[in-house]
Amino acid sequence: MPSPSDRDGSNRGESTTNRRRFLRATGATGALATTALAGCTSRFVGGGGSSSPTEDKPLKIGVYGGVFKEVLDEALVKPFTENTDVPATSKPQSVGDAMVKLKQSVDADKAPVDVLVVAPDARIHGQRMGTWLNYSPDEISRLDGVIDDQVTRNDDGDIVGVGAFGWFLNLTSNTNVLDSPLTSWRDLWNSKYKDQLAANRLVGDGFLLDIAAHTFDEFDGRKSLQTKADIKKVMQKVAEINPQISLWWAQEAEAQQPLKEGNIGATQMYNDVSLVMKDKGAPVETRFPKEGGLLNFGSWCIVKSTDYPDAAKQFVDYAVRPDVQTKITKKLYSAPTIEQSKLDISDELYEKVYGPGPDAAIRPYNELYVEREKWITEQWKQTVLS
Repeated sequence: MPSPSDRDGSNRGESTTNRRRFLRATGATGALATTALAGCTSRFVGGGGSSSPTEDKPLKIGVYGGVFKEVLDEALVKPFTENTDVPATSKPQSVGDAMVKLKQSVDADKAPVDVLVVAPDARIHGQRMGTWLNYSPDEISRLDGVIDDQVTRNDDGDIVGVGAFGWFLNLTSNTNVLDSPLTSWRDLWNSKYKDQLAANRLVGDGFLLDIAAHTFDEFDGRKSLQTKADIKKVMQKVAEINPQISLWWAQEAEAQQPLKEGNIGATQMYNDVSLVMKDKGAPVETRFPKEGGLLNFGSWCIVKSTDYPDAAKQFVDYAVRPDVQTKITKKLYSAPTIEQSKLDISDELYEKVYGPGPDAAIRPYNELYVEREKWITEQWKQTVLS
Protein backbone atom coordinates (compact mmCIF):
# COMPACT_ATOMS: atom_id res chain seq x y z
CA MET A 1 0.00 0.00 0.00
CA PRO A 2 1.18 3.53 -0.67
CA SER A 3 2.11 5.80 2.17
CA PRO A 4 0.20 9.08 2.06
CA SER A 5 0.95 11.70 4.68
CA ASP A 6 -1.32 12.45 7.62
CA ARG A 7 -4.25 14.80 7.13
CA ASP A 8 -3.63 18.50 7.39
CA GLY A 9 -4.74 19.50 10.84
CA SER A 10 -6.37 22.71 9.72
CA ASN A 11 -9.22 21.66 7.48
CA ARG A 12 -11.41 18.59 7.33
CA GLY A 13 -12.48 19.23 3.77
CA GLU A 14 -9.03 20.07 2.45
CA SER A 15 -6.81 17.44 3.93
CA THR A 16 -3.60 16.07 2.53
CA THR A 17 -4.30 12.40 2.88
CA ASN A 18 -6.82 9.81 1.86
CA ARG A 19 -7.95 8.69 5.30
CA ARG A 20 -9.56 5.49 4.06
CA ARG A 21 -6.20 4.61 2.56
CA PHE A 22 -4.63 5.65 5.83
CA LEU A 23 -7.01 3.44 7.76
CA ARG A 24 -6.16 0.47 5.58
CA ALA A 25 -2.47 1.02 6.10
CA THR A 26 -2.78 1.88 9.74
CA GLY A 27 -3.96 -1.60 10.05
CA ALA A 28 -0.48 -1.55 9.56
CA THR A 29 0.64 0.79 12.33
CA GLY A 30 -2.87 2.86 12.37
CA ALA A 31 -21.53 5.49 22.61
CA LEU A 32 -22.51 6.58 28.04
CA ALA A 33 -22.23 4.36 31.18
CA THR A 34 -19.04 4.53 33.18
CA THR A 35 -18.79 0.93 34.28
CA ALA A 36 -15.19 -0.18 34.15
CA LEU A 37 -14.10 -3.65 33.17
CA ALA A 38 -11.79 -4.02 36.12
CA GLY A 39 -10.85 -7.59 36.74
CA CYS A 40 -11.69 -8.78 33.23
CA THR A 41 -8.82 -10.59 31.56
CA SER A 42 -8.48 -11.84 28.04
CA ARG A 43 -8.01 -15.45 27.14
CA PHE A 44 -4.97 -14.24 25.25
CA VAL A 45 -3.25 -11.71 27.47
CA GLY A 46 -0.98 -9.01 26.11
CA GLY A 47 2.75 -8.83 26.55
CA GLY A 48 2.55 -6.85 29.77
CA GLY A 49 -0.25 -8.74 31.48
CA SER A 50 -2.99 -6.63 33.02
CA SER A 51 -1.16 -3.59 34.41
CA SER A 52 -2.91 -0.22 34.33
CA PRO A 53 -2.06 2.88 32.28
CA THR A 54 -0.50 5.83 34.09
CA GLU A 55 -0.10 9.51 33.27
CA ASP A 56 3.46 8.82 32.20
CA LYS A 57 2.52 5.67 30.28
CA PRO A 58 -1.06 6.13 29.04
CA LEU A 59 -3.15 3.87 26.86
CA LYS A 60 -2.14 4.77 23.29
CA ILE A 61 -4.90 4.88 20.70
CA GLY A 62 -3.94 4.86 17.03
CA VAL A 63 -5.91 7.27 14.84
CA TYR A 64 -5.32 9.31 11.70
CA GLY A 65 -4.15 12.88 12.04
CA GLY A 66 -5.36 16.41 11.43
CA VAL A 67 -8.76 17.68 12.44
CA PHE A 68 -10.08 14.12 12.54
CA LYS A 69 -7.71 13.46 15.41
CA GLU A 70 -8.94 16.65 17.06
CA VAL A 71 -12.56 15.54 16.77
CA LEU A 72 -11.85 12.05 18.06
CA ASP A 73 -9.91 13.56 20.96
CA GLU A 74 -12.89 15.75 21.81
CA ALA A 75 -15.63 13.16 21.27
CA LEU A 76 -13.89 9.99 22.39
CA VAL A 77 -10.38 9.95 23.82
CA LYS A 78 -10.54 12.76 26.39
CA PRO A 79 -14.08 11.89 27.56
CA PHE A 80 -12.96 8.27 27.96
CA THR A 81 -10.29 9.36 30.44
CA GLU A 82 -12.69 11.73 32.21
CA ASN A 83 -15.34 9.03 32.61
CA THR A 84 -13.08 6.11 33.52
CA ASP A 85 -9.96 7.69 35.08
CA VAL A 86 -7.90 5.65 32.59
CA PRO A 87 -5.11 7.86 31.17
CA ALA A 88 -5.24 7.70 27.37
CA THR A 89 -3.81 9.59 24.45
CA SER A 90 -4.34 9.43 20.72
CA LYS A 91 -1.43 8.98 18.37
CA PRO A 92 -1.39 9.57 14.61
CA GLN A 93 0.41 6.77 12.84
CA SER A 94 2.76 6.71 9.88
CA VAL A 95 2.00 4.26 7.10
CA GLY A 96 3.83 2.56 4.23
CA ASP A 97 4.90 -0.98 5.04
CA ALA A 98 2.90 -0.62 8.21
CA MET A 99 1.43 -4.09 8.55
CA VAL A 100 4.84 -5.72 8.48
CA LYS A 101 6.32 -3.03 10.74
CA LEU A 102 3.48 -3.37 13.21
CA LYS A 103 3.88 -7.13 13.33
CA GLN A 104 7.61 -6.72 13.96
CA SER A 105 6.97 -4.21 16.73
CA VAL A 106 4.35 -6.47 18.31
CA ASP A 107 6.77 -9.40 18.26
CA ALA A 108 9.36 -7.18 19.95
CA ASP A 109 6.83 -5.91 22.52
CA LYS A 110 7.38 -2.40 21.19
CA ALA A 111 4.11 -1.64 19.40
CA PRO A 112 3.55 2.13 19.03
CA VAL A 113 -0.12 1.84 20.06
CA ASP A 114 -2.36 -0.38 22.16
CA VAL A 115 -5.60 -0.14 20.20
CA LEU A 116 -6.27 1.33 16.75
CA VAL A 117 -8.72 1.68 13.89
CA VAL A 118 -8.17 -0.57 10.88
CA ALA A 119 -10.12 -1.09 7.68
CA PRO A 120 -11.29 -4.61 6.73
CA ASP A 121 -8.33 -5.74 4.66
CA ALA A 122 -5.86 -4.61 7.33
CA ARG A 123 -7.93 -6.35 9.97
CA ILE A 124 -7.82 -9.57 7.93
CA HIS A 125 -4.08 -9.26 7.29
CA GLY A 126 -3.42 -8.58 10.97
CA GLN A 127 -5.49 -11.54 12.10
CA ARG A 128 -3.61 -13.89 9.80
CA MET A 129 -0.29 -12.48 10.97
CA GLY A 130 -1.21 -12.90 14.64
CA THR A 131 -1.12 -9.17 15.34
CA TRP A 132 -4.42 -8.72 17.18
CA LEU A 133 -5.49 -9.64 20.67
CA ASN A 134 -8.52 -11.96 20.57
CA TYR A 135 -10.81 -11.83 23.58
CA SER A 136 -14.14 -13.02 24.92
CA PRO A 137 -17.36 -11.24 23.84
CA ASP A 138 -18.32 -11.22 27.53
CA GLU A 139 -15.71 -8.51 28.06
CA ILE A 140 -17.62 -5.93 25.98
CA SER A 141 -20.78 -5.00 27.88
CA ARG A 142 -22.42 -3.04 25.03
CA LEU A 143 -21.93 -5.60 22.28
CA ASP A 144 -25.68 -6.15 21.89
CA GLY A 145 -26.08 -2.63 20.53
CA VAL A 146 -23.48 -3.06 17.78
CA ILE A 147 -24.70 -3.92 14.27
CA ASP A 148 -24.24 -7.66 13.79
CA ASP A 149 -21.64 -7.58 11.03
CA GLN A 150 -19.56 -5.00 12.91
CA VAL A 151 -18.28 -7.57 15.39
CA THR A 152 -15.56 -9.73 13.86
CA ARG A 153 -14.84 -13.05 15.57
CA ASN A 154 -12.29 -15.79 15.07
CA ASP A 155 -13.17 -19.47 14.64
CA ASP A 156 -13.40 -19.90 18.41
CA GLY A 157 -15.93 -17.09 18.74
CA ASP A 158 -13.51 -14.62 20.33
CA ILE A 159 -13.51 -10.99 19.23
CA VAL A 160 -11.00 -9.79 16.67
CA GLY A 161 -12.42 -6.32 16.08
CA VAL A 162 -15.41 -4.15 16.95
CA GLY A 163 -16.85 -1.57 14.54
CA ALA A 164 -15.57 1.99 15.03
CA PHE A 165 -17.32 3.96 12.28
CA GLY A 166 -17.93 3.69 8.56
CA TRP A 167 -17.71 5.72 5.38
CA PHE A 168 -19.60 5.83 2.09
CA LEU A 169 -17.96 6.24 -1.29
CA ASN A 170 -20.49 8.14 -3.43
CA LEU A 171 -20.59 10.37 -6.49
CA THR A 172 -19.92 14.06 -5.91
CA SER A 173 -20.55 16.67 -8.59
CA ASN A 174 -19.65 20.33 -9.08
CA THR A 175 -23.00 22.04 -9.51
CA ASN A 176 -21.43 24.93 -11.44
CA VAL A 177 -20.05 22.55 -14.08
CA LEU A 178 -22.80 19.98 -14.52
CA ASP A 179 -26.46 20.78 -15.11
CA SER A 180 -27.42 18.08 -12.63
CA PRO A 181 -25.44 15.88 -10.22
CA LEU A 182 -24.53 12.34 -11.19
CA THR A 183 -26.97 9.85 -9.68
CA SER A 184 -25.84 6.48 -11.05
CA TRP A 185 -22.55 4.62 -11.17
CA ARG A 186 -23.39 4.05 -14.84
CA ASP A 187 -22.65 7.74 -15.41
CA LEU A 188 -18.94 6.93 -15.14
CA TRP A 189 -19.39 4.97 -18.38
CA ASN A 190 -21.47 7.66 -20.12
CA SER A 191 -19.67 9.27 -23.08
CA LYS A 192 -21.49 12.57 -22.51
CA TYR A 193 -19.04 13.13 -19.66
CA LYS A 194 -15.91 12.58 -21.74
CA ASP A 195 -12.85 14.09 -20.00
CA GLN A 196 -15.00 15.53 -17.20
CA LEU A 197 -14.77 12.94 -14.43
CA ALA A 198 -12.31 11.60 -11.87
CA ALA A 199 -11.97 8.26 -10.08
CA ASN A 200 -9.80 6.53 -7.49
CA ARG A 201 -7.00 4.69 -9.24
CA LEU A 202 -6.31 2.28 -6.35
CA VAL A 203 -8.13 -0.97 -7.01
CA GLY A 204 -8.68 -1.69 -3.33
CA ASP A 205 -9.80 1.86 -2.45
CA GLY A 206 -12.04 2.91 -5.33
CA PHE A 207 -13.63 -0.55 -5.50
CA LEU A 208 -14.63 -0.06 -9.14
CA LEU A 209 -14.61 -3.83 -9.57
CA ASP A 210 -17.35 -4.16 -6.94
CA ILE A 211 -19.21 -1.20 -8.41
CA ALA A 212 -19.19 -2.59 -11.96
CA ALA A 213 -20.12 -6.08 -10.78
CA HIS A 214 -23.17 -4.70 -8.93
CA THR A 215 -24.19 -2.16 -11.59
CA PHE A 216 -24.31 -3.99 -14.90
CA ASP A 217 -26.73 -6.76 -15.81
CA GLU A 218 -24.05 -8.97 -17.35
CA PHE A 219 -22.56 -9.45 -13.89
CA ASP A 220 -23.94 -10.89 -10.68
CA GLY A 221 -22.32 -8.90 -7.93
CA ARG A 222 -19.75 -10.71 -5.81
CA LYS A 223 -20.46 -13.97 -7.67
CA SER A 224 -18.79 -12.41 -10.72
CA LEU A 225 -15.53 -11.85 -8.81
CA GLN A 226 -14.69 -15.44 -7.91
CA THR A 227 -12.33 -16.63 -10.66
CA LYS A 228 -9.46 -14.88 -12.41
CA ALA A 229 -11.28 -15.16 -15.74
CA ASP A 230 -14.41 -13.53 -14.32
CA ILE A 231 -12.41 -10.81 -12.57
CA LYS A 232 -10.70 -9.97 -15.86
CA LYS A 233 -14.10 -9.56 -17.54
CA VAL A 234 -15.23 -7.12 -14.88
CA MET A 235 -11.89 -5.33 -15.10
CA GLN A 236 -12.29 -4.93 -18.84
CA LYS A 237 -15.67 -3.35 -18.20
CA VAL A 238 -14.09 -0.93 -15.75
CA ALA A 239 -11.50 0.01 -18.37
CA GLU A 240 -14.33 1.38 -20.51
CA ILE A 241 -14.61 4.42 -18.22
CA ASN A 242 -11.20 5.73 -19.30
CA PRO A 243 -12.50 8.19 -21.95
CA GLN A 244 -14.50 9.94 -19.24
CA ILE A 245 -11.69 10.06 -16.67
CA SER A 246 -9.45 13.11 -16.83
CA LEU A 247 -7.99 12.49 -13.36
CA TRP A 248 -7.11 9.22 -11.65
CA TRP A 249 -6.42 10.05 -8.00
CA ALA A 250 -4.88 8.06 -5.15
CA GLN A 251 -5.46 10.50 -2.27
CA GLU A 252 -8.80 12.21 -1.89
CA ALA A 253 -7.17 15.64 -1.57
CA GLU A 254 -5.96 15.24 -5.16
CA ALA A 255 -9.58 15.37 -6.30
CA GLN A 256 -10.99 17.89 -3.84
CA GLN A 257 -9.37 21.03 -5.25
CA PRO A 258 -9.97 20.23 -8.94
CA LEU A 259 -13.59 19.41 -8.10
CA LYS A 260 -14.07 22.59 -6.09
CA GLU A 261 -12.49 24.74 -8.81
CA GLY A 262 -14.51 23.09 -11.58
CA ASN A 263 -11.59 21.45 -13.37
CA ILE A 264 -13.55 18.21 -13.13
CA GLY A 265 -17.30 17.88 -13.16
CA ALA A 266 -17.70 14.93 -10.81
CA THR A 267 -15.77 12.22 -9.04
CA GLN A 268 -15.99 9.30 -6.70
CA MET A 269 -15.73 10.95 -3.28
CA TYR A 270 -16.35 10.07 0.33
CA ASN A 271 -19.76 11.22 1.50
CA ASP A 272 -18.43 12.72 4.73
CA VAL A 273 -15.75 14.75 2.97
CA SER A 274 -18.26 15.97 0.39
CA LEU A 275 -20.68 17.11 3.10
CA VAL A 276 -17.90 19.02 4.87
CA MET A 277 -16.86 20.65 1.58
CA LYS A 278 -20.45 21.74 1.00
CA ASP A 279 -20.69 23.05 4.57
CA LYS A 280 -17.66 25.20 3.81
CA GLY A 281 -19.28 26.69 0.73
CA ALA A 282 -17.93 24.54 -2.10
CA PRO A 283 -20.34 24.18 -5.06
CA VAL A 284 -20.64 20.42 -4.67
CA GLU A 285 -23.44 17.93 -4.26
CA THR A 286 -22.98 14.35 -3.07
CA ARG A 287 -25.38 11.63 -4.21
CA PHE A 288 -25.92 8.05 -3.13
CA PRO A 289 -25.98 6.31 -6.54
CA LYS A 290 -29.24 4.50 -7.22
CA GLU A 291 -27.33 1.21 -7.31
CA GLY A 292 -26.08 1.97 -3.79
CA GLY A 293 -23.19 3.89 -2.31
CA LEU A 294 -20.17 1.78 -1.42
CA LEU A 295 -20.01 1.29 2.35
CA ASN A 296 -16.95 0.21 4.31
CA PHE A 297 -16.23 0.20 8.03
CA GLY A 298 -13.19 0.52 10.25
CA SER A 299 -12.79 -1.64 13.36
CA TRP A 300 -11.14 -1.11 16.71
CA CYS A 301 -8.46 -3.79 17.08
CA ILE A 302 -6.17 -4.32 20.06
CA VAL A 303 -2.54 -5.23 19.46
CA LYS A 304 -1.53 -8.55 20.95
CA SER A 305 1.47 -7.16 22.82
CA THR A 306 -0.34 -4.39 24.68
CA ASP A 307 0.64 -3.89 28.30
CA TYR A 308 -2.94 -2.83 29.00
CA PRO A 309 -5.36 -5.44 27.65
CA ASP A 310 -8.08 -4.64 30.20
CA ALA A 311 -7.88 -0.88 29.59
CA ALA A 312 -7.89 -1.43 25.83
CA LYS A 313 -11.04 -3.54 26.05
CA GLN A 314 -12.58 -0.93 28.31
CA PHE A 315 -11.85 1.69 25.63
CA VAL A 316 -13.49 -0.42 22.91
CA ASP A 317 -16.54 -0.85 25.15
CA TYR A 318 -16.68 2.91 25.70
CA ALA A 319 -16.31 3.64 21.97
CA VAL A 320 -19.65 1.98 21.20
CA ARG A 321 -21.59 3.97 23.79
CA PRO A 322 -24.59 5.54 22.05
CA ASP A 323 -23.72 9.12 22.98
CA VAL A 324 -20.13 8.70 21.85
CA GLN A 325 -21.25 7.24 18.52
CA THR A 326 -23.79 10.05 18.23
CA LYS A 327 -21.22 12.77 18.83
CA ILE A 328 -18.73 11.30 16.34
CA THR A 329 -21.47 11.02 13.72
CA LYS A 330 -22.54 14.64 14.23
CA LYS A 331 -18.96 15.90 14.00
CA LEU A 332 -17.62 13.74 11.16
CA TYR A 333 -20.71 12.60 9.23
CA SER A 334 -19.32 9.09 9.68
CA ALA A 335 -21.59 6.05 9.62
CA PRO A 336 -22.25 4.75 13.15
CA THR A 337 -21.76 1.10 14.00
CA ILE A 338 -24.62 0.77 16.47
CA GLU A 339 -28.34 0.44 15.84
CA GLN A 340 -30.17 3.60 14.73
CA SER A 341 -32.69 3.26 17.57
CA LYS A 342 -29.87 3.81 20.08
CA LEU A 343 -28.61 7.01 18.46
CA ASP A 344 -29.67 10.54 19.32
CA ILE A 345 -29.56 11.92 15.79
CA SER A 346 -32.28 13.36 13.60
CA ASP A 347 -33.77 11.50 10.66
CA GLU A 348 -32.32 14.25 8.47
CA LEU A 349 -28.76 13.64 9.71
CA TYR A 350 -29.18 9.87 9.47
CA GLU A 351 -30.26 10.25 5.85
CA LYS A 352 -27.27 12.50 5.15
CA VAL A 353 -24.93 9.90 6.58
CA TYR A 354 -26.62 6.67 5.47
CA GLY A 355 -28.73 7.71 2.47
CA PRO A 356 -31.26 4.94 1.83
CA GLY A 357 -29.68 2.92 4.62
CA PRO A 358 -26.96 0.29 5.07
CA ASP A 359 -29.04 -2.48 3.49
CA ALA A 360 -29.12 -0.58 0.20
CA ALA A 361 -25.34 -0.14 0.09
CA ILE A 362 -22.76 -2.04 -1.93
CA ARG A 363 -20.41 -3.78 0.46
CA PRO A 364 -16.94 -4.34 -1.03
CA TYR A 365 -15.53 -7.82 -1.39
CA ASN A 366 -12.63 -7.04 0.94
CA GLU A 367 -11.35 -10.62 1.02
CA LEU A 368 -10.74 -10.41 -2.73
CA TYR A 369 -8.17 -7.66 -2.27
CA VAL A 370 -6.40 -9.70 0.41
CA GLU A 371 -6.44 -13.12 -1.24
CA ARG A 372 -5.42 -11.90 -4.71
CA GLU A 373 -3.65 -8.67 -3.76
CA LYS A 374 -0.53 -8.99 -5.92
CA TRP A 375 -2.25 -10.49 -8.96
CA ILE A 376 -5.18 -8.11 -8.95
CA THR A 377 -2.93 -5.06 -8.59
CA GLU A 378 -0.83 -6.09 -11.59
CA GLN A 379 -3.89 -6.87 -13.70
CA TRP A 380 -5.41 -3.52 -12.74
CA LYS A 381 -2.33 -1.64 -13.87
CA GLN A 382 -2.25 -3.50 -17.19
CA THR A 383 -5.96 -3.44 -17.97
CA VAL A 384 -7.33 -0.21 -16.49
CA LEU A 385 -4.44 2.17 -15.91
CA SER A 386 -2.25 1.38 -18.91
